[in-house]
Amino acid sequence: MLNGEIYIFGGSSNFNKIARLQECEFKELSIQLEDRFDSVSGALITFSNRVYLCFFAWPYNSCEEFDGEQTVKSNFTTNHAHCYGSLGVYNDQLLALGAGDWPGEGVRNKVEILKNETWIEIADFPLDIQLTSTITVPEGMLVIGGWNQESGLLRENPNSGGFYKQVYLLSDNVWSLVGNLNEPVSDATVIRVGEWIVTVAGDSANNNVERFKWNGQEIENVETISKHENTILRPIAFQSYKNFCTFQN
Repeated sequence: MLNGEIYIFGGSSNFNKIARLQECEFKELSIQLEDRFDSVSGALITFSNRVYLCFFAWPYNSCEEFDGEQTVKSNFTTNHAHCYGSLGVYNDQLLALGAGDWPGEGVRNKVEILKNETWIEIADFPLDIQLTSTITVPEGMLVIGGWNQESGLLRENPNSGGFYKQVYLLSDNVWSLVGNLNEPVSDATVIRVGEWIVTVAGDSANNNVERFKWNGQEIENVETISKHENTILRPIAFQSYKNFCTFQN
């Protein structure tokens, strides 16, 4: 979402594509991304009236910016690779979290913030993490779920990695555990709908859609409200209403 309009970027059909939702149809724009992108191994976020698309292209430490009219490559690079990592907004600053050089770099808990066009390391995340999700709250930033390729605690096959259901808060540059989802999940999309924070599963055992409330100190009222049948990595989710396209037409 950028300036009230919905876009999609890249993907396996055309890794350089930019398309915008117009009259209930995604229409491809004439402008394309300079670098290939998908949101599974790459990460994107809307921040400061731009969409940042990061970490898909080797060496997984740079971003491309889209302002609705054109794209430019950022002049700054992170200190660590963040392939299969995530982006967030923390204290009005862009934040990069987790993963590394797939399948190389073993350090997968590094966190960096962008300050004055320079990436600066802050406190490491408590766990090795990749494919997690973030959302900004008044107290800082929440990190929801994720996956660790080295952990088999939550899967039958110990070589296939493990999902997380923990929710962490970053506040005053300190990480703290503030609750758990009902089900471990990775590759999720997280949106705010009224007083609820909704997590739409990307990859998990049951592909649940869960919601919870944030009370400023911990998550509460965790509910499973739906599920979808298939694994959909980084699903596109936004608030709308029933028969939106019918009413538009």
